[in-house]
Amino acid sequence: MIICVCHNLNCRKVGEAIDNGASSPKEIQAFHGNQFQCGRCKPEMCARLREQKSLASATDTLVENAIA
Repeated sequence: MIICVCHNLNCRKVGEAIDNGASSPKEIQAFHGNQFQCGRCKPEMCARLREQKSLASATDTLVENAIA
C-alpha cells in the first residue's frame, strides 16, 4: 500500500525507516531523502510509529517475564 503518494513511499519503505531508528514522520521522510509535500501521509506514518512502539513494548514485557 502506498502511504506517501508524493514520494511513492509504501508500507515496506516506511517500515524500513522505522526499523532503522526513525521516530517521527519527518524522520521517515528524511531517511529516504525526502521532505514533506502535502502532508496527507503524516497520520498513517504516525499510526505506524505507534504500532511499532506498541509492538516493541509488548516484546520488552515478554522478555522481562521470561527472565523473571
